[in-house]
Amino acid sequence: MAVDENLNLVLEDELADPPVCRIVEAARYVYEQNKRGTKKNQQSPEVKDLRVRLHIAENDYAIKLKAARRMLDKGSSVRFAVQLRVKRGAHPPPADDSWRVLCDRLIQDLSACSVVASPPVKGANSARFMLAPNST
Repeated sequence: MAVDENLNLVLEDELADPPVCRIVEAARYVYEQNKRGTKKNQQSPEVKDLRVRLHIAENDYAIKLKAARRMLDKGSSVRFAVQLRVKRGAHPPPADDSWRVLCDRLIQDLSACSVVASPPVKGANSARFMLAPNST
């Protein structure tokens, strides 16, 4: 039957009972196998999230910086969210550009291992920006 149609009999699973075979064109079968192999080897770029408060202590800042550097070294992009809301009475109300100062500081401190993928943008309750790892 396969010979009449110029097709090949391909063994799919020899461990199954009974063994599974398909009748396919040889060129198409090889193409599908190569396509599956390349799809399996692809890695989608991963985006990690880090949240930072506007009034962050120096030690907490260093920990977040270290975590971001580790993620960037592994090849993941890092999306920062700077929370602008503060507890009532805990801190003075934030200045208009205090979020930008923190974002610029993070970008500057991570500039050796990253590039800015999206610039800082202020939302209602947070400011967001994204860093991508260097291509080198």
